[in-house]
Formats: sequence, C-alpha cells, structure tokens
Amino acid sequence: MEYLKLLLLLLVAGIVSSAKIRPTQATADADDYDPYDDGEYPSDDDYLYGDDDDPVLTDDKPTALSDFADLLPPYFDVSPMQKTVVVGETVTLPCNAKNLKDNNIIMWQNQTQSLTQGRIVLTHRSRISLGKNFELQISKADQYDSGPYSCVILPQGLELVHYLRVVEADLYITSGDKDLTNGDIVVKEGVQLEFRCSKPGGDNTEIKWSRNGERVTSGLNGIQVQNGSIIIPKVDHHHHGLYQCIADNGEETPPHAWVDLTVMYKPIIGIKRHYVNAAIGDTAELYCTYHANDAKEMTDNSASINWSKERTLLKNNENKYEIRNNENMEAYKVNHTVLFVKKIDSSDFGEYECIVRNKLGSDTGKVHLIQEPEPAHFENKTIEGRRATIQWLTKSKQLLSEAVLDYRIHGSERWMTETISTPQHQGSGSWKLQHQVELTPGTWHVRIKTRNIAGWSKFSKDETLVIEDSQGDKVQNTRIPNDQLQAASIGGGNGSATKTTSFVALGYSITSLLVISTLVPWFGLC
Repeated sequence: MEYLKLLLLLLVAGIVSSAKIRPTQATADADDYDPYDDGEYPSDDDYLYGDDDDPVLTDDKPTALSDFADLLPPYFDVSPMQKTVVVGETVTLPCNAKNLKDNNIIMWQNQTQSLTQGRIVLTHRSRISLGKNFELQISKADQYDSGPYSCVILPQGLELVHYLRVVEADLYITSGDKDLTNGDIVVKEGVQLEFRCSKPGGDNTEIKWSRNGERVTSGLNGIQVQNGSIIIPKVDHHHHGLYQCIADNGEETPPHAWVDLTVMYKPIIGIKRHYVNAAIGDTAELYCTYHANDAKEMTDNSASINWSKERTLLKNNENKYEIRNNENMEAYKVNHTVLFVKKIDSSDFGEYECIVRNKLGSDTGKVHLIQEPEPAHFENKTIEGRRATIQWLTKSKQLLSEAVLDYRIHGSERWMTETISTPQHQGSGSWKLQHQVELTPGTWHVRIKTRNIAGWSKFSKDETLVIEDSQGDKVQNTRIPNDQLQAASIGGGNGSATKTTSFVALGYSITSLLVISTLVPWFGLC
C-alpha cells in the first residue's frame, strides 16, 4: 500500500512539472508561429527537449567583443606621421601598440640601427628615451636625428614608420658661447645673465622679447633690453620663466625662439601678520608664506619647514601644537605653513619663528603671539578741502579702551597726539577706527595705536595725507625747527582742540600793527 502511495505522488509531481514547462515555451513559440509556414507545428518533445538545430538557451550573458581579444593579433592604434622640428626641440614619436601578448616585444629602429628592445635602450645616444606607452623621445634634436623611425612588433614583424625632419632655427638664442635655442638653462641667483637673439647671417629685423607671454621692456625687474639682447645684471627668483624672442618682420607667423630659465635660490619668507592677538583659552593661527626651490627638476617640497619658540623646535602635539603645510593652495596660491597654538595660556605668548631651508640656504620669519591689540592697518581715506577722514582696522579679542592719533607735518620730527573717537566693534575681535582731521595745506604723516586691558599696541605704519591750498596747489613744505613748532591747526573728533604755532601768532601780530597804523590818522592821534 505504501508503494502505491509513493508511485502516485511521483506521477502527480511529473504532471505538475510538465504543466509548468509546456505553456511557457509553447507561448514563446506560438508567438513566432506563422500558420502559412510550410513547417510543422512543434511537437511535445520539441517543447521539452528542443530541436537539435535550435540554439540552446542558457543563463549566460551575451558574448562581448572583448571576449575574443585573445584571438585578435597585435596592431597599431596610430597612423604614420611626418614631423618637422627645429634644432634643440624635444620630439615624441608614438607607437600605441595594442593587443600585445606575453611573447610580443616592441623595438624601435632608425633605418638599420636598433635603438630599443622592450624597455631597454640599446643606443649610446643619451638623448633617446622611452615613454610609458613605448613612445620614443628624442631630446635636443639635431639635424643628424633626421630620418625614418620604425616601431616594430615582434615576432609578427608589424612595422609603423614615422619620418622626422630636423631643421635649423630661424632665430638663435645664445648666452656667451652657449647655444640655448629652444632649450633650458639653470643658474644660481646673483649671477649676471645675457640672452642674445639673432637671425642666421644677421639683419636689421627688430627683435622683441616676452617672458611667460608678457612683453619685456627695460626696467622690468632690473632687466635691460638692447640690440636684440636681454641683460639681467643680478638674477633673482623674479626672473624665473620662459623667455621668447620674435623677429618682427611683418609676417603672420614670424620667426621665434625660446629659452626656459630656472633660477636656484634660497627660501624667501613673507609674513603679513607679524603680531597675532589672542585671549586665554583660544586657538591661534600663525601664518608664514615662502618661496623656495633647488633646481628645475626638484619641487618646493624639497624645502624643510620648522617652527620654534625661544629656539626650541615645536612638534605636532594634538593638545598644544599642530603644523599644517600647503593646505588650501587654491586660496593661497603660494607655499605656506600654519602653526596652530591650542588652549592658550599665559606661557604661550611670545615670539615664534618659522624656518624654511633648502640646499642653498635658509630664511626665518617671526610672528608674535600677544594679548595687546594688533597694530592697526590703514583701510581708507577721503580728503575734501582741508578735511581728511581716515579709517583703520585692528584686531583685539579684548575690549578696546583707548585709541590715539599721532600726526606731524613733513620736515618735522616732532609728533603731536590727540584722542580718537570710540572704536566700533565689528565682531570676531575686529575693530574699526575712524577719525576726521582738519589740517593746514602741506604733506602730513599720521599713525595710530590702540589700548586694551593688556596694554598698548604698536603704532600703525605711517599714512601720508596731502592737503592742498585753496587754489588747488600743494604747498611746498619747508623744515620748521622743533623749538618753533608748537602745534598745527587740527580739529575734529573727541578731545580735539585748536592749537596755534608761534609763527602763526607772529603773523597775527604783524597784521594787527598794520591795522592800527592805518586807523590812527582817522582818530587824529598823530
């Protein structure tokens, strides 16, 4: 009885399985069935097992062309070319061999001479090298390099032939007895350098020079341009760049030549904020920018960068110091280093140094971390008649309590002082100071300093004010002895007063005598 039950179950399972297969395939075939076709309607066996001539359906993805790559032979993905270059230029001849197998070897030949085999350079010509994709590179080409160059794939013997033609330059650049045409030169700062540009045989065509695409004229960075030559009496990093000379003969594409100058120089540091104000508990950022290089093939990273305080080198410490170099180059556009001083306490205030060294020397920049206000820097000025309005900006995390203005007329060494109106807090420790003064005609020098709870700041840099007389002509200043200069007429702002110099008082006295002498006859006193 149990055997009969098992047999019945197997029979039912077979029927269900057949029902699942037949409609699916029948529907697919029926959709494609043409009743007017002479072919026979597929049988049940065809549904289940398929015809021998029908493709076998599988779950595999369609076969891509890349699957047959191993069956394809090697080939060149570039066409033959003819190149014409000027003596001294660098030439690159492509090979672009594709579909290479393990047994393939790439060779370069110049006529019958083998130049390379695989990655090995066979020729003694040191100017020849191979690129990443087997392109042949010839530096400082000369006329002897002219001729056919073949890239060969072995063992198939496939060959790609380029023809190179090297011609004499229309212009030559020389320095002393060296031909620098379309080449480069590396010199140390401080030397004298001359580039001479001339045409073969010489003529009177005007020669014009440019550097990095900008016209070069005498006086630019000390450069002298004369008779087709550039003379640099003392080379420094400002002269670094690509120099090009052009023979201005009126042609659409005039003859030209170039030389690439690299100047080796020791580091040069620049600091915009020598004084950085901070409060206890703050994190301060001390900035230092620099220029440095050793030679053309080296990068600025070859320079070493250090920070120190009181001659003690500082190292990265997550609790106190963090040094970051060359971050956010898009904003700075120059090499820079930043020292972060964290959780500031009283011992952190003082002088810090950034030191940059390379093989040619070093430079040091000093930054002071202070509690006093930073020296104010000039922002803007307007002059209307004898009245000048001046604006400065400064930084202080602490409240500013006082600000004063110093002023003196040109030719005097004595400064006079008056109080500036209340500074305006701009937020984030920034303060704006504005003062209005009325001055006598002449050239004046003004400066300010500010005070907070920690003390006075350093004076700002002098700013010059030129006050013209009523006719619009600037008064020529003459030096006034200090013992005669008491003060100058100045007004405006809180605490301002009108002061009079002794020579002005003398003028008033003379004027009074003249008036009296005129009036006396009217009263019959004489």
